[in-house]
Amino acid sequence: MAEDRETRILQQEYDHMWSYYNKIHENNQKLYDNFFRAVSVFGALIAVSAAILNFEAIDLGLPFQMLLVGVVSFGVIGLGLVGHNSLITFAREVGNSQIYLENMKQIRKHLWESTPAIKSSGIEPIHEMRVVKAPEHTGRVSDSRILIFVALNSIIFTSGVFTFCYAALYSAMLIFGDDSASAASVGRASLGSLATSALFFPVVFFVERNATFRARDVYFRERMPDAAGR
Repeated sequence: MAEDRETRILQQEYDHMWSYYNKIHENNQKLYDNFFRAVSVFGALIAVSAAILNFEAIDLGLPFQMLLVGVVSFGVIGLGLVGHNSLITFAREVGNSQIYLENMKQIRKHLWESTPAIKSSGIEPIHEMRVVKAPEHTGRVSDSRILIFVALNSIIFTSGVFTFCYAALYSAMLIFGDDSASAASVGRASLGSLATSALFFPVVFFVERNATFRARDVYFRERMPDAAGR
């Protein structure tokens, strides 16, 4: 009777954790979806700004055009900062889901080993099937989702840096004597901005990637240090 009661308690605990684990995944999906909605805002911001600059009925002087581009750049960089915070939150929630998976694995293992008929049936338990058998395939699905998140946010950051550098370089040319809107001036500003962005993107991607995976791993290790190495 005592063993049956313990088994029921473990099963109820497992059911409770499974329910909460699904809720964590739902929240993660909402966070993921909200980020993509924010990316659409980023695209709309660029499109509206470009439409204003190219709309013939709105005759903006060059200084006001550069001001508009500068404001847009700060908006895009701000969106990147919001995305970074979303990344860290998402990573910690992934770490939280790993804790629940680990605990459910331990319960499954105990119930499996404490039931001789099932253990001797030759059926491989799911917690054993989830263990990586091929060392070259060690990536998780959550890693891919995080990397997509990181890449998109790095693009947003880099786009903000590009527009800021373009506005700054072109404005500097106007201030220091090149007062024409010539193709050569636009070309120089664009080339300088592209060069800066090309150097900036891999740096941002590396920093974002490391910060995100560290946030996930630290969250998990702080709560389950014994399981972190498994």
